[in-house]
Amino acid sequence: MHNYKTVGQDQDIFTIEVRLTSKCNYNCYYCTDLHYNKVPFVVHNVKHICELINTAYKHFNKPIYLYIYGGEPTIYPYLFDYIDGLIGGVDCDVEIEIDIQSNLSLKNSWWDKFCKKYSDKNHYIKVCGSYHNTQTNIYTFIKKALILKKYGMLNMISLMYNRKKNVMPDFKFATKILGDKHCEICPLIDSRVSQPLESDIAEVSYIKENEDVNELKKHSFFFDDTITVDDQKRSRFSFWLSNDNTFTGYLCNAPLDRIVIDWDGSCFFCESHLFSDTKPVFNINEKNDYKLYFEDIKPKICKFSKCFFNIESKKINIGRKVSKISKLNKKNSIERKI
Repeated sequence: MHNYKTVGQDQDIFTIEVRLTSKCNYNCYYCTDLHYNKVPFVVHNVKHICELINTAYKHFNKPIYLYIYGGEPTIYPYLFDYIDGLIGGVDCDVEIEIDIQSNLSLKNSWWDKFCKKYSDKNHYIKVCGSYHNTQTNIYTFIKKALILKKYGMLNMISLMYNRKKNVMPDFKFATKILGDKHCEICPLIDSRVSQPLESDIAEVSYIKENEDVNELKKHSFFFDDTITVDDQKRSRFSFWLSNDNTFTGYLCNAPLDRIVIDWDGSCFFCESHLFSDTKPVFNINEKNDYKLYFEDIKPKICKFSKCFFNIESKKINIGRKVSKISKLNKKNSIERKI
């Protein structure tokens, strides 16, 4: 096992992630635990989310990055009300970027309606797409992306690399049509939260054996060396490939960097907690004292065996032994009582 002194770095933004729903209208073979269609749609208290955003901005004095994802957030029936509530409730002096992740599966007419409604806010509301070539084709997908680009609302498109169907020709085509700044390759890791070793390592090893990783560095932050490790830089891909993304017992800054809001309103400071038996720090649908929460938060000891979501958050090796490792299980997310 490695013995790094520090991993990651202080973040210059505060991230609020909203898993708006776990439901999805795709059924990708590699997405086993991150979507689940049997839970209900839950209406979040957007007024409370705005209070959270406003308070976080005042406390940290740095930009807010609001990332809305799923499942597939565009099938959430109250999405427009959600966005309207954010527009009306976030203080005008808050520096914020709202990024909505989507597989762009809805009809062209839906995306045209979406863009016409929000294009005047395109300086801070964007859509990032995920292209799944086992579920759709690049020509259908590109038409939606071009609508978003026309209205200035297109952010990054992640083309999901998988061994069953070569995505590289589609990546080259998308880059030609949309431009290099809008396209990246996303290396898949098995989305089962238990992270079986053979499955997890096999996918990234396949990329290592079949692609030019140095070339991929030019097209994806997953492959680029952006994460500080002691006095060097490494990529997320290299951590997954070498299987040394273990920081158990490290003092982690994740609570200072983010809040994650799950489909039922439960809030955590680390995505791993969504699937653990950790109790939420609060629920967004209840009345909370966010000022007091931010005043009290501090770095926490990592109790997980693997880090997939917050590798970039600063972690310091203080030599702490963890007596009980937190285990991840899909049921911890889907079986919460509302």
